[in-house]
Amino acid sequence: MCSRREAQISSLSKLNTALKEGERNRRAFNVVVFDISTFPGSFEFLYGGDRDTVRQFAPKLLAACAYSSKSQRYFRYLPNQVDLLLNMLASADELVTFNGLKFDLVVLERHYGLSPDFALRKSHVDLAKIFEKRIGRWVTFDEVIQLNLGERKKPASDFPHDPVHRTDVLAGCKSDVQQTYKLWKLYKEDQLRFPIP
Repeated sequence: MCSRREAQISSLSKLNTALKEGERNRRAFNVVVFDISTFPGSFEFLYGGDRDTVRQFAPKLLAACAYSSKSQRYFRYLPNQVDLLLNMLASADELVTFNGLKFDLVVLERHYGLSPDFALRKSHVDLAKIFEKRIGRWVTFDEVIQLNLGERKKPASDFPHDPVHRTDVLAGCKSDVQQTYKLWKLYKEDQLRFPIP
């Protein structure tokens, strides 16, 4: 028969083990925030309405960026590296985008073989959809980052132009990913501010 003290020590040991396991599991959870930039899109792509029409007119990827919470690093991709981007997305426990359902994922489906139900098989937070559902209208990325972060969207034209290595477009994508990640953190903390409907 074990003493009361031994029982307490055993309980504390089990609690400590469970806490360590929970911490390991929490650290292993991989949130991937990503954004792509494309060549200019047609009217049908931008305003086509239904998903099939939009997919049919989706432009090709120019550059992309992703952030992995697991590695705490940003990854940049050019068109010849899309397979690496798709592997990154597949490794995610949760995807985070701003308008990914109507833009980023559609482009990857149309030109790079991403399954149309990919986002349904993953936990996916599309912040644009959250804003739209809450206030009943479409919002721009710039509108919500100004409201929530006091920042402006930084277009590729804000960065030094490099037509060969596309460092300007990659920098613009990275900026969008950084701002999307900040918005996602506010969302998780129930601190997002919503524009007036």
